[in-house]
Amino acid sequence: MRTVAFLLQLAAVLISTAFNTKAIGCFLNFKKNRFSRIVAYLSCWVATGNILFIGDRFNFPVGLAVFVFGMYIACEGSGIRKTAVSIMVSSMILAYNTLADNWAERLFAEASFYIAGRVLFAILFYLAAKRFGPEKEYDLSAPMWWLLLLLSLTPLGIVAAVVMMPSPYWDNLSDMWLHFTLLGIALFSFAGLLWAVSVLAEQKKMEEQVLFAKIKQNYYDTMEARQFEVRRLKHDMANHLQTLAVLPEPKREEYIRELLENDSITKTLNYCGDATVNAVLTAKESMLRRKGITFQWKIEIPGELPFEKIDVCAIFANALDNAAEACERQELPEKTVFLESRLQKGMFLFSVKNPCALEVKAGEMPQTSKKDTENHGFGLQSIREIARRHGGEMTVHAEDGYFELFVYFPCGDD
Repeated sequence: MRTVAFLLQLAAVLISTAFNTKAIGCFLNFKKNRFSRIVAYLSCWVATGNILFIGDRFNFPVGLAVFVFGMYIACEGSGIRKTAVSIMVSSMILAYNTLADNWAERLFAEASFYIAGRVLFAILFYLAAKRFGPEKEYDLSAPMWWLLLLLSLTPLGIVAAVVMMPSPYWDNLSDMWLHFTLLGIALFSFAGLLWAVSVLAEQKKMEEQVLFAKIKQNYYDTMEARQFEVRRLKHDMANHLQTLAVLPEPKREEYIRELLENDSITKTLNYCGDATVNAVLTAKESMLRRKGITFQWKIEIPGELPFEKIDVCAIFANALDNAAEACERQELPEKTVFLESRLQKGMFLFSVKNPCALEVKAGEMPQTSKKDTENHGFGLQSIREIARRHGGEMTVHAEDGYFELFVYFPCGDD
């Protein structure tokens, strides 16, 4: 009978470990190799099969440490993300183990209830994680993960106190319901924190969708402005040709010379080898000129940039829109915006400088000056999101009365 009971408990632990590992996979992505999956399963096995009696001061910290360390090795993502999720999941499993190991035999005479309870908990945990867990490839910001980690320390402390603080020979039935209640509260707290991960991930996804919609709108506005500029040039050219057709020969030559000296006629629309950059800069230079702002540029991009056109438009258009907004706030006799960009050795570099009286601290984003802050102020956020999505970064700083925006990220093409 003992052999049968042992085999049943072993089977229950193995099955529970499999479901708990699948549940963890709803919150963390395992690395794409067999070694990492084995480490993840073994770490989960240590936590799932951990026997926790009240007063045992060894198994709880060891099980927690092994699980967190194993998930740190086996999973992808930032360190704070892996630490926060693994602490929440392992503490939830260990809290249930404490409940089952200390009260199952007191409440149920049959060992089968104890074995079935472990398997049922793991199955329910997996089903809940699959149903309410975040979408694949989700992530949160580092401050948000730190917040979740700090919030998980309170229920973790409750479980640790219930397990480790009583004497090693604890058998006081009068405290049973107090400990039972505290562990139940801790279980619900960890479940709530894991649900909060899903809610926060969904909120971030919605914010990114709004940001992407604004980037697309900016792209379409720029394309429309480019079309307007082309139509204007065609209209002006038609008028000039009609005028030339009726002028006598001496005046016709003089009129042609005047046209050649007119920047609006002879100005090239080719700033570089990328058609989207040319379209954006044509529209934005016209906008800056109308606002009385001088535009100086130096661009070394020989061909098409190897990333999405919407991203190209968002970087150039948003940067110049912000520069124009900053220049309009300045009471200066001359206002100049400097743009420099190049694609060199597989690295995209982009810089915009403009007059600015505001002080910008390192790591902070300047605020929009427009009253409608709900619908404005997304320009720099979108640029930073694009840079980070491509494995780079955006930095800003103000010095000597000038604000500089600098963006860099690898492109993969030389």
